[in-house]
Amino acid sequence: MKNRQYLHFLFICFLLVTPETYADDLQKANKAYEQQEYETAFELYTLLAEQGNVTAQAKLGLMYYWGWGTNPSNSLTYQWSLKAAKQNEPLAQQTMGFLYEEGIFVNQNTRRAAEWYQQSAAQNHYPAMARLANIYYQGKDIPKNLKLALKYAKQAAEANNAFAQYMLGVIYQSDMQNYQKAQQWFLKSIKNGYADAANALGILYNNGLGQAKDRKRAYYWFKIADERGSKEGLTNRLNIRVDLEHEDILRLEQEAHEWLKKNPIEKTAKI
Repeated sequence: MKNRQYLHFLFICFLLVTPETYADDLQKANKAYEQQEYETAFELYTLLAEQGNVTAQAKLGLMYYWGWGTNPSNSLTYQWSLKAAKQNEPLAQQTMGFLYEEGIFVNQNTRRAAEWYQQSAAQNHYPAMARLANIYYQGKDIPKNLKLALKYAKQAAEANNAFAQYMLGVIYQSDMQNYQKAQQWFLKSIKNGYADAANALGILYNNGLGQAKDRKRAYYWFKIADERGSKEGLTNRLNIRVDLEHEDILRLEQEAHEWLKKNPIEKTAKI
């Protein structure tokens, strides 16, 4: 009888303490993640994920993909993301969409990717909206739908998603020939760290779209794109370099470096 009473007492304590402990551990994990203390975050997320916390499961899947705080593992990315995605966790649904879109650990399936993105986007998860906008714009394996592409791109771009801002710039440039708006959205995307947006802006200047042709300004943005990791930015920078004076190149590259110092970007896990 005493044993039953003692077990009942422990059970009541478990019910009272566990939710607060979970919340505290999740807060610590999130803080470590934001501060890029990935080993600490990984350990905390693992404990919480194994106890059924869907937020931790989603973050754990992402960390396995990037190899942050652990060795990269596509299979574990899939395993943890699917577990959380089935419980309607938007980050995990976005990750699942990305895996299907790129054919990582699963057979590439754009339709399946769009389904996962749609579930995530329905919860106002802006990175998923941006990827969904790209799928509808490209029209690969599903019919191209410019109206939906524009809808999702605008929603995510206005929420400051860098990829969506780039996509919106592409739509305004290529489909609407509104180069002024394209330039505005490319610039916002660049400031949020999307390298290919700098390359796109360089192309506008290089081709004289919406303004007078300006090879020097094009080189400046190609340099920024190159420094941020855009392969096309590097290629375009080298292609027009031969048409510029050496003094201009040195000045433009110095200006580009100064811009990059004033506009640093943080390491993020934006799939």
